[in-house]
Amino acid sequence: MIKPAKKAFVLNKTVLIFFCLGLAIAGGAYYQLTVNSAKARYAQAGKLVKSARLAEAVTAYTRITEVYKGSPEAAYSQYAIGDIKSVQGDLHEAINRYEKFLLAAPDKDAKVPQAKFNIAEIEFKQNNYADAEFMYNNPDIKASAYAKQAADRVIQIKAVKAQAAEARKLMARDPARAAAAFSALLTAYPGLKAAADGLAEAQAALAAANTRKAARAVARAKANRAR
Repeated sequence: MIKPAKKAFVLNKTVLIFFCLGLAIAGGAYYQLTVNSAKARYAQAGKLVKSARLAEAVTAYTRITEVYKGSPEAAYSQYAIGDIKSVQGDLHEAINRYEKFLLAAPDKDAKVPQAKFNIAEIEFKQNNYADAEFMYNNPDIKASAYAKQAADRVIQIKAVKAQAAEARKLMARDPARAAAAFSALLTAYPGLKAAADGLAEAQAALAAANTRKAARAVARAKANRAR
């Protein structure tokens, strides 16, 4: 009678052990799915952004990109960091993060044209018109809800280019007017390379013209004294 009871006890103990292991595994799986999953961590990082805890949010998003490489959340985290860096004024890093998102983004993802438009806007606001125009003309943007805004920006860029071209036409015959035109363009669009380069050339041309004018005046004066 004693032996069967002992066997039953051992059996019950074994069942209990497996039951506890099952609970532990289930608990771990639940933790991974609800607390420690990429989606959960991404949601938590989003809450940090809404609370304006941006530095913590960047850390959280960065952790997602490191732990869950290849996941959609890792790609979206790059995009989110791009948004944060843009708000903080770190525009170079913002572009870098948007580009990383584009490399990792799922096919046909809805955020792709938005990321490209964001890059174009940053380039535009920094007066990097060549890069901005190239991006505004991207097929993904043209086929998106940003198409009209992008087209309007391209019109603005072409208008600035036309002003720069008109100013350059003045260079040979009237460098003073060319310098004034480029100066006005640079005032309207600070940092515009085409305007800065044109102004430097116009000023150099004006200085050369003034030097030639002064040399002619000296030559005439000498000729008059020789008479």
